[in-house]
Amino acid sequence: MKAVYKTSILLFFIVSVISLLKSLFLLSYPDFTAYYYNPQMAFSGQNPYLGGINLYTSTTYPPFSFLFFYPFSFLNISLSGKLFTLCSISLFFASIYLIFRIGKVRTKSYLFLFVLGLFSIYFPVKFTLGMGQINIFILFLIVLFLYFYKKSVFLSGFFLSLSFLTKLFPILLFLYLLMRKKFKILVYSLLIIMIFIAFSFLLVPKEVNLYFYQKILTSFFNSWPSDYYNQSITGVLSRGFTDNNTRILLKILFSVVFLGASFVVLLKRKTKDINLETGYLIIVSLLINPFSWQHHFVWLVLPLLLTLFLLLKSKSSLFLVLLFISYVLTALNLRQPDLFPVIFRSHVFFGALTLWILDSLLILGINAGSLMNSPKKLDQG
Repeated sequence: MKAVYKTSILLFFIVSVISLLKSLFLLSYPDFTAYYYNPQMAFSGQNPYLGGINLYTSTTYPPFSFLFFYPFSFLNISLSGKLFTLCSISLFFASIYLIFRIGKVRTKSYLFLFVLGLFSIYFPVKFTLGMGQINIFILFLIVLFLYFYKKSVFLSGFFLSLSFLTKLFPILLFLYLLMRKKFKILVYSLLIIMIFIAFSFLLVPKEVNLYFYQKILTSFFNSWPSDYYNQSITGVLSRGFTDNNTRILLKILFSVVFLGASFVVLLKRKTKDINLETGYLIIVSLLINPFSWQHHFVWLVLPLLLTLFLLLKSKSSLFLVLLFISYVLTALNLRQPDLFPVIFRSHVFFGALTLWILDSLLILGINAGSLMNSPKKLDQG
């Protein structure tokens, strides 16, 4: 029986990884075209924020990202796209390996292969690779922030700052560091951010920099994409309500209550676990962002795995079921979303919300047993 179990996992791993590697053979990577041409446009006096004939979509990335992507422009776009995708796949595997190290779970195990297989078929991962998105790079930087959290305050702050400079994510971790009085990491992060912003002003035309900070950055707060792929609270409300005033009111109400509840949970924590709390804030960020496309949810790999490791130690069947539901809801993709009721089109949002509830309970030290027994105590009272 054991041999069948091991063989099944091995086959699942091989088939899943092969399906992931198919992304290397795509003819084009739509979002990567922006990464490829943005530096060339900026350094030749054009404004990439205004769009261009070579761009799949106009860019909203900070000017620093042009420096990050500039080396890719030395190759032709086809070869550069393949190289970028290969780097993304490599960093995806490296991220999962490091998350296992962070969680102090053996990598030489069938669990490691099973997890790699599960996330190789995870739609946000495949979507990121297929579009040529940068999200796996950001995941890797956040994982490195966590990996060096107790090893090197400078490196931890450095990798957090790179993540923010490239994608403006995750800003809530800066508030968290302030709340936890991790001033050294916070100061290093902010100093590095200021240095690189100054550096980008020196290399990228001033007009391009100013356009980003004056026009693009402020537009984030007025964006209401109703597309199925937007799975933040903004997308949920845009699909569910047509009246703009109602949407604005509900969004403000949800964001304030949800953000407040999240930080209350962190303040009242019973389980002191930086790993769990970092993943928790990633979930919060994704849910309250003006837009969180499905490919952004590749960042849930971190909280999903760290929560899994915690639950495997506690052997909580109920919580493991909730975690599985969260994984399934966030892993799915509806090819024809218009065929489904509106609420079903927000399945990723509800999957992430399920994970948020689960992690809230874990941070507060509430286990499945106490939840199951609480009604009995009330009856006895």
